[in-house]
Amino acid sequence: MTDHINPPISLKSAPLVPPTTSGPSGQAYAMQVGTRCFLLDQQQTFWQYDPVTRSYTARTPPPELPNFDNSGFAAVKLFAFSSSDKIYFGGQSIIAVPGTNDFPVFLYVYNPATDSWASSNPLPGNGTPYPEAQISFFANGKGYVCSFVTEIVNGALSNTYKVYCSEYDPGKSQWTKRFDTPLLLPPGLTYGTPSQAVVIDGKAYWVVNAYPTAKIGKSLSSEDGFACVYELNPQTNELVLKLTTNPFGSGMAVAPYFRLGLSAANKLWLLNEGSFDQGNPVANQLFWYDPATNQLNRTSVSLLIAPNKSLSWSVGYAIDNHLYIGLGEYGFVNGTPAGLENGFAEFNVK
Repeated sequence: MTDHINPPISLKSAPLVPPTTSGPSGQAYAMQVGTRCFLLDQQQTFWQYDPVTRSYTARTPPPELPNFDNSGFAAVKLFAFSSSDKIYFGGQSIIAVPGTNDFPVFLYVYNPATDSWASSNPLPGNGTPYPEAQISFFANGKGYVCSFVTEIVNGALSNTYKVYCSEYDPGKSQWTKRFDTPLLLPPGLTYGTPSQAVVIDGKAYWVVNAYPTAKIGKSLSSEDGFACVYELNPQTNELVLKLTTNPFGSGMAVAPYFRLGLSAANKLWLLNEGSFDQGNPVANQLFWYDPATNQLNRTSVSLLIAPNKSLSWSVGYAIDNHLYIGLGEYGFVNGTPAGLENGFAEFNVK
């Protein structure tokens, strides 16, 4: 992919540009196979997005997800990983079948060459233990899902995550449990949500957002927002906390955090979720983590959006060292929803 509409000549702030065709807006779930970009929107319409022409094409949607019609993305915990030619899209309902402890699970395989879906063996467990969050990635010919589960201590929810990692063999359509282990955080910090995971040189990297344990139930500021970078070698099961840092600085009456993670130029690229600091929007800025130097760097680059808006729940793709970030929902301004985004911004990271 070489032809880009108004390509940035270097890493710099970029505007969100509307698509050239009708398509989704707001929250969506993004998937990618090579240079082909797909997403599922809130109406369960499945789209292929061409970032060069900024156009959408409707494709065959996956089978209906459990309880999605009633509650949308809030009804399911989703994960996806991709081989060189297929997407593996799975998850589970957070709502049990009435009268049971059965939380439906599923795994669907999408073949872009035939625009068709097939069912496969879902992640084992049927919702037990129930994951608070999941990350997923594809490495060394296998798919991986790591589920983060709040541990039960003396019959009550604790302040500790446990990580359950499973491996999927596409050739056999089989899952194998790799390990379960406590997620170790530095003393004095408690876990938040993880970012999306990326694979660099066969290892997975992601950020767990963390906050001071002493501030649980209290207002958080930017000084309270920590990023804990983890590295997982799926071949050896070695899970390592590589770095703990506060990348956001001081002076904001909110604690930004990361959700979106993309891989380009052998780095993990992160975009902080938008929020409001005493009525003023917090910029959606790009950060990058370099495994070679074990440093998390804050850039001066951000999404260029209206001065009274900040964006959350954006999705992204990485193609040929270009990042495409967009969609999502704008934050509330004076109690009024600012709206939904339908465009993408393009960043050249090399």
